[in-house]
Amino acid sequence: MHAIVTVAAGIVSLLALLSVWKSKKSPSLPLPPGPPQIPFFGNSLDIDISEPHVTYTRWGHQYGDIIYSRLLGQEYIIVNSEKVARTLSDTRRSVVYAGRPQLSIYKL
Repeated sequence: MHAIVTVAAGIVSLLALLSVWKSKKSPSLPLPPGPPQIPFFGNSLDIDISEPHVTYTRWGHQYGDIIYSRLLGQEYIIVNSEKVARTLSDTRRSVVYAGRPQLSIYKL
């Protein structure tokens, strides 16, 4: 029984260290500003589930029109301005942000 508890504690410790290491790893490009995050949970405890738009609006006033957030390990970029959204979705720039391969069939 003692060995099982020791192994379980070791696994939990290893997972915690991996989570902290992954969250400390610097990305290749700088991310937009955003609220402070809790390890593993990110910003999931900050968002009101019934009215998330209220939280995003508050963050927009505090951090700007483009916000970085992480919820349970999933990363999100929140665009909080119609003007910025239209600029990013402009047909000339949308190819950069779409994340889809350019296929020659679309050029017909």
